[in-house]
Amino acid sequence: MLSAVHGFNTWIPFLQNHIKGPKWLPFVTGIPLLLMFSGASAAFGGYALPKFAQLTVTSYYAASSASHYGISLLTRHIEDAYATPSQQERLRWIFNHAFTQDSTFISSEIAI
Repeated sequence: MLSAVHGFNTWIPFLQNHIKGPKWLPFVTGIPLLLMFSGASAAFGGYALPKFAQLTVTSYYAASSASHYGISLLTRHIEDAYATPSQQERLRWIFNHAFTQDSTFISSEIAI
């Protein structure tokens, strides 16, 4: 709405200076252009801009998730390199059974 008022206040005096003829002629020629500009502005602000914002947030989240996954794998690799063979076997067993056992068993196993 603000863009329509601004466009009306800006363009109608411009059209009055450049279009010669009766007083109503600049309004008749200017109003359709003003409505098209206002409609385009409303479509951009109501549809295109939020879609662009959603795309950037989703892209950031995807990149951030991929980064966390890579860091997690790197951390696991470093921990495996410094763990003793018995610790490695225990960690593999806990990791392999983490999604098949109930959570109380897993939490008590990790706490040991």
